[in-house]
Amino acid sequence: MVEEKVGQLIKVILEKTKAREVAWKKTSNKRQFLTVFPKYVVSVEGPDYSPTFRLHNEKGETIDEITIPSLSSAAQEELKELLLVARRQASGGEEAVDELLRTLSEKK
Repeated sequence: MVEEKVGQLIKVILEKTKAREVAWKKTSNKRQFLTVFPKYVVSVEGPDYSPTFRLHNEKGETIDEITIPSLSSAAQEELKELLLVARRQASGGEEAVDELLRTLSEKK
């Protein structure tokens, strides 16, 4: 039951991230990215093929940790995509692509 709810949470965060409504930040761990909400912090970390989703409280303590095997196949793919999108956003990849597209469309 908890994994199902976390799967739903992953899906919503992924959708909001794609819509640029959720901002991700780098951490000192180059494979981990986080986003901050009023009472909680969410982090995703991993190798691309097996990311981990963590929910932290205001004190920074991990209060839930979900790995790929505990999720449905759809949620597994969404978590993998979330890691990729979070990394791209936190590292400035989205802005780079947008800028390059603008530059290339102007030079006709």
